[in-house]
Amino acid sequence: MFQRRIVFILLTILSVGLLTVLWPKLPSAKQVANQKHSPISFSKSNLGTGLSKEQESVAEAYRKPPTLAVSAEVLHEAHRAGMMDQDPRVSEKRLNKIAENLTAEEIASMAEIVKSPSNDGDLRALAVDLLARNKGPQALQPLEQIIISKWPDLGDPRMIGFEQSLRGRAIEGLEGHPAPEATGNLQRALGQVQDSFLNDHGQRALLHRQGQARSVEEQDEEALRKILKNSNYL
Repeated sequence: MFQRRIVFILLTILSVGLLTVLWPKLPSAKQVANQKHSPISFSKSNLGTGLSKEQESVAEAYRKPPTLAVSAEVLHEAHRAGMMDQDPRVSEKRLNKIAENLTAEEIASMAEIVKSPSNDGDLRALAVDLLARNKGPQALQPLEQIIISKWPDLGDPRMIGFEQSLRGRAIEGLEGHPAPEATGNLQRALGQVQDSFLNDHGQRALLHRQGQARSVEEQDEEALRKILKNSNYL
């Protein structure tokens, strides 16, 4: 998940010609998401069993009103977002399992977390990533709503890139969703997208769903390699 965010943010910066200005200043995951801690909380009953002391301490830090359905397991993943990933394959399996087990209430909460810029950036990124991994029909509408959600007032190009990355991940969620109706969700969302970068991202995702192109992730990774190579960064 972290690698996908970095690829998307770098491509955003490069697309507006800011690499030479911002490259020495590219922030860490938590710096990119430089926002206040989330106002999300949950009851003691949501903690479940088998949590480590570290997980419980992370959960405790987020226990503030109002209450949304967010498990301690999800909050623990958000806490780990900026850390070095020792085994990406294990992390992928873990995140997929969490996404598969999201309840309808949790899916609705994930969408609200993403759409609120006052929430912690790592938590917002994790929430949209889990929604994009969820293959149930209940994730379709939330993903569409995230894509067309209102943008906060931004001045920093890096924060613009972060907001684009959240909506870009939602696009990828619809791109890879097994339900045929996901194509309609994506088309409706793109009809309201004003951002040219996201519109391009979405149109390429649509072509992939129609079997006319490779996945957006594969296209972006190849484009990034070419740009960095031509810029002598590789």
